[in-house]
Amino acid sequence: RTGFRISPGNPFNDIAETDAADVENTYTTLVTRLAELNLGYLHMVEGADRTLTTRLRAAWPGPFILNPFTYPEPTGPETLALIEDGTTDMVAFGALFLANPDLPARLAAQGPYNTPDRATFY
Repeated sequence: RTGFRISPGNPFNDIAETDAADVENTYTTLVTRLAELNLGYLHMVEGADRTLTTRLRAAWPGPFILNPFTYPEPTGPETLALIEDGTTDMVAFGALFLANPDLPARLAAQGPYNTPDRATFY
């Protein structure tokens, strides 16, 4: 089984999804149809609108992975509360994981965390 990743409303590579109603309709329809395929998971890169995240989460019956909108800060340990409140099943960490290759152990110990340095990522 495989999963699917979406990033509604995010302006990557000059993509412009600026009509909020169209974004909601498009992605709600997409997620509803994807749910019929019994995929392994849905991974969402969140935009600034948590309301859309909540709607899409409700439409998805399987595991839901969220890269939460935390701009300009990297996704941090405080976002684990999104699992506790049911917003998501898993949180995707990017920059914090690159700065802390042992991130699961650091999360369990509640820190300390190295500060991400974008100049050293790749």
